[in-house]
This record gives sequence, C-alpha cells and structure tokens, in this order.
Amino acid sequence: RIGLQRSVFLLEGLQHIKNSALHLFRSPEKMMRKSGCNLVALIVEYSRLSQWPELLQLLHQALEQQQDEPLLLEAFHILDLLCESESGATQLGSDEAGPAPLTVFLPIILRHFQNPSNAVRARAVSCVNHLLNHVDVPQLVEANSEKIFEHLSMLANDQDRKVRKEVCQGITSLFSVRPDVVSVQIDAVVPFMLNIL
Repeated sequence: RIGLQRSVFLLEGLQHIKNSALHLFRSPEKMMRKSGCNLVALIVEYSRLSQWPELLQLLHQALEQQQDEPLLLEAFHILDLLCESESGATQLGSDEAGPAPLTVFLPIILRHFQNPSNAVRARAVSCVNHLLNHVDVPQLVEANSEKIFEHLSMLANDQDRKVRKEVCQGITSLFSVRPDVVSVQIDAVVPFMLNIL
C-alpha cells in the first residue's frame, strides 16, 4: 500500500514537473524559456517521450507556425537537445507506441532548411547532424539520406557562415553513414569543403 501511494505520488509529481516545464517553454522571458527547454530534455532523458503527447503536440504546433520566431527557435532548441541525446534520438525514431515522432518531425525540419531566418536554418541543420552522429542512426534518417543530402546541398552557398559550417558537418556525418550518397557528388563536395576551411 505504501509502495502504491509512493508510485502515485511520483507520477503526480512528474506530471506537475512536466506541466511546469511546458509553462516555462511558453514564458515571454528568454532565460525562462531556455530553462524550460533544458528541463524538457532532462525529463525525456529519464522518462518516455511516448508518454508525453502534450510535448509532441506543442513542438509540432511551434514548428509549423512562422509568426513567432522566438517560439520556433525554442522548439528547435528542444528538438536539437533531443536529437543530440542518445536516449532522445532513439525515442524520436521509435515506433513502439505508434508512428515514430520523426516521421512527422523530419519533413518539417528539412522544410526549415529554407527558412528565411539564419538562426532557424542553422538549428534545423544541427538537428539532422546530431541524428547522423549517433552510433545507431535512426532508420528513418538513414532511409532519407538522399533527401537529406539534397537539402544540405541547397545550403552550400548560404549567406550565413554558421549555416555553411553546419552543412559541412552534415555532409561529413552523412558520408560516414551513407558514403554512396555523397560520393556521387564528390566533385562538387570537395571544393565546398575547402572553401569552408
């Protein structure tokens, strides 16, 4: 009985923390939003993303809108942290509890490669780079390697240096996953890489 009460308390406590994290994410204060993003990533690290549909819905809504750039950047901040984490990337690519979240998020991320904001483009490419750098690359990412390379190539002459550096890293990471995809365009890739340096 004590064990059951403790479990209920822990579940209620976790739900309260989740709600607080999402509340921070929506804060008008930049530092509060940043804290909320870090808290969200930490919660996902120690729980299950599939058991937090409110987060997935909020991320989806934030990534699909264009009017509120700070909100879009914070959503990408969370997604970037999840993609960087081994646990987060695995959960994004998992279809254990239904379609993998990446089936929804990857096309949106790739679409933001063409966002007019330099910061958003850099964050979007960073998310893909993190996914490519894991030992176990999510199957969905590997299956979309050609599409990812195509989108990276579109940014080869991007006006923003940070974006170009992210693209360079992305091509390098993609080469380690699918060398056959990158090798086809190696004559164009090499000068681009040398120009970045």
